[in-house]
Amino acid sequence: MTSLSVFIFGVFNFFIMYLAVYSYKKDWRESFILAALYLGVFIWGLTEFLSLFNILNFNGVICGWIFYDVGILSFLFTKYKNKSLSTPKISLTCLKCWEFYFIGILLITTFFLAIIYPPSNWDSMTYHLPRIEHWIQNMSLSHYNTSIPRQLYSAPFSEIVILHGRLLSGDDWLMNLAQWFAFLGAIIGISKIVADFGLNRKSQIIAALFFATLPMAILQASSTQNDLVETLWIICLAERFLAWRKEPKLHYSIDFGIALGLAICTKGTAYPIAFAFVVAYAIMSIRQYRTKLIGALCAATICLMLNVPHYIRNYVTFKNPIETSDKTMASPSVESFFISLFSNIYVNIPIPVPKSNEINEELFKVDKNIYPYGSIYVYSKDKWLKERGGMPFFHEDFMKNTFHTIFIIIAFISVFYIKKKRCVLYSLIVLACWGMFVLCIPWQPWITRLQTPLFALSAPLFAFMFNRIRYTKLKTFCLLMLCGFSLLPLFFNRTRPLLSFQAIPIVEEWTLNKMFWNTSRDELVFYNYPGTYQDYTSACYIISKTNTADIGLIIGADTWEYPLWRYMRHTKSVTPQINHEVSDSIYLKANTLFILNRSNNIVDINDKNKDIPFVYQRDVSQWVILYPYNK
Repeated sequence: MTSLSVFIFGVFNFFIMYLAVYSYKKDWRESFILAALYLGVFIWGLTEFLSLFNILNFNGVICGWIFYDVGILSFLFTKYKNKSLSTPKISLTCLKCWEFYFIGILLITTFFLAIIYPPSNWDSMTYHLPRIEHWIQNMSLSHYNTSIPRQLYSAPFSEIVILHGRLLSGDDWLMNLAQWFAFLGAIIGISKIVADFGLNRKSQIIAALFFATLPMAILQASSTQNDLVETLWIICLAERFLAWRKEPKLHYSIDFGIALGLAICTKGTAYPIAFAFVVAYAIMSIRQYRTKLIGALCAATICLMLNVPHYIRNYVTFKNPIETSDKTMASPSVESFFISLFSNIYVNIPIPVPKSNEINEELFKVDKNIYPYGSIYVYSKDKWLKERGGMPFFHEDFMKNTFHTIFIIIAFISVFYIKKKRCVLYSLIVLACWGMFVLCIPWQPWITRLQTPLFALSAPLFAFMFNRIRYTKLKTFCLLMLCGFSLLPLFFNRTRPLLSFQAIPIVEEWTLNKMFWNTSRDELVFYNYPGTYQDYTSACYIISKTNTADIGLIIGADTWEYPLWRYMRHTKSVTPQINHEVSDSIYLKANTLFILNRSNNIVDINDKNKDIPFVYQRDVSQWVILYPYNK
């Protein structure tokens, strides 16, 4: 199936699920949220089922989706056999708001970028996408031998979604769309949350616009990371919590459990972020245990079921169901909380600070459990001007959300002046979500990426605050500031740019002079690692000419693996078996080795220790080195 056919097939599958849900709910946004949740459960269930029997391949996936189509279409045919099919009724008042059209521009542009640019994110090249290729090769989600443990213990749901598109299309044209769809879903979910509070259509669009203009969300909407997918489930969790609190029915509890389970199955940061909602849900259920306890038990059971298979795989391999890296979780303390709170705010607002040298000296002395990746750097006035510390760097890992952070701080302060108790309760829960995140997740240079779900949860707070502003000009100024700044990451995306002005001294640093119209798609894959494009392709060319059927990888824990899979897929009619090898083992099984010594990996063959790929081929009982090319 071609990529276009697979895309149409995916849209069709979501649409029929949406119609099936809409036939009961009659609310287009609630139907969208529920369709996303139920389709997520189906994708998870189908993948785990096929993996259990080692038939996770094209035939298995396509048969599963055909079964899905037959089931949903049969339901729709039976339900609407003697009556007309009801269609969603969407209010046209939103068409009068220019903010609605601006959101549309952001969605259309990011969709275009997601299609036209190949995956190039560093983590995606290291573990997000290689784990998918190993799953396809093994026809199972089971753990395998690898020198990159993140390919195993990381929550898998986002990659499971990408896996289906990769299997059906045979290539990576659709891989970025998982995040884009989550971006769209989060925007719709945020507007639904604001509607649940009784705010008007204008306020709903404003809240959606707040998140749609978030620089980090814009950059990630066309990438293969998983923060936006997690954001979608967290927003669904919040919306289902509000629906359950208003009307505590059993099916709302089930939806809550599904959203929580999918969020945890997508990314580990969902644990601290969702914790406040879970606690609030548990307290309310216990207080009225006679009517709500059964629903709470159902929610907990469903959440656990969605994660048990991955927990089991982790336990078998690591003896820990929730295995993480040593730097993932912080050591909670009062000191770490306030230092991390300052760091989480300052990383988004890098303004010059008085006595910066003294502050930096103290930060460097702080316990490494608080700053495992190195402490945050506080700018002085001269340093800020010299290095342009306040200038945005439009990269999907490090983008700063300056104006959004300022507005959120103001919104939290204004909460105390809100009269609606439901709004105050929600605001306090979101504040607790931020607090748990700061307490549990240590500061990292890419911490703004991990904050994305929190900004989404805070979007309704912006609408609450915005609704209280009486001055129309001030409102317009705030919106124009958000929209104007959002155009910079939209057009000057560091790894997927639409524009590049190399003649302007400051702007030339924002993007490289490689665009989709003047650079091959193969080379664009290396946008984050441009110096190794020639090395990788030359090494892969040698491997493709050896006609080897098995390749052994000796690489580091943070090394790019996906380009090798991609090259082999495009140049070989049958992709060779690619497996990780232990670098110091004398029992190397592969006939050909692909070696890239990066991230403290020991390579003992011919005592090579270089940061470029090398190819070794077995010749009788020896290994003969084949250099990628002559430098």
